Amino acid sequence: MTHDLQFIDEKTTQSMPLDLAMSRLEHGEERQALLVSFTNPAIQAAAIKLVGLLQKQAPNRLRDLSEDRINAILDSLVALDPRAAAEARIDLRNAEKRKEFLDEFAVIDSARVHEISGNKGSNPSQTAAVWRKANRILGLPVGQRTVYPAFQFDEGGRPYPLMKRVLDALPDDMTPWQTAFWLVSPSSALDGGLPLDAIRRGDEQAVDAARNEASEIIG
Repeated sequence: MTHDLQFIDEKTTQSMPLDLAMSRLEHGEERQALLVSFTNPAIQAAAIKLVGLLQKQAPNRLRDLSEDRINAILDSLVALDPRAAAEARIDLRNAEKRKEFLDEFAVIDSARVHEISGNKGSNPSQTAAVWRKANRILGLPVGQRTVYPAFQFDEGGRPYPLMKRVLDALPDDMTPWQTAFWLVSPSSALDGGLPLDAIRRGDEQAVDAARNEASEIIG
């Protein structure tokens, strides 16, 4: 390979081996240009083609690098945005409220829902999935899993009859966690009573309270 190309110092027009050429570039007091001269025409043609391909790819790579720099700068600007700090505080408060909820109210997984329901199917997650899809029960996302507040099931392990009607009546944009907080929070439409208590005793006013719910709820 050493016989196929030569490195020539453009300043001195001196031919030199690769290691000397690289050393002069790395340690020279000033930058020096090197010309690469191929003694084999076939290798020269291949090298010229390669350089052409690299030149075509260079603009794309420069654009990619530019996008990377822009995104890095944007991330920094977002971090400096005062609104980001406020949103972080809201997220923290929501996380705290969820933790308080989980500490106060028992939740069960889909396998336990299947067990207490008395259903005999072999798929332990099917019962919860079917009931949740039909809006008969409320599922809460916790990390990578879904849990179900135990308070929405009667003594026979079935959803309270009014649960579906209440869940259907609540605003579509309420998140599952907002719904959970609403169920256990005093409602002016129920004279300060809890929607959950009204659901348990079959009080139709729980549906009216859900239908009239329009306030912003943390969660």
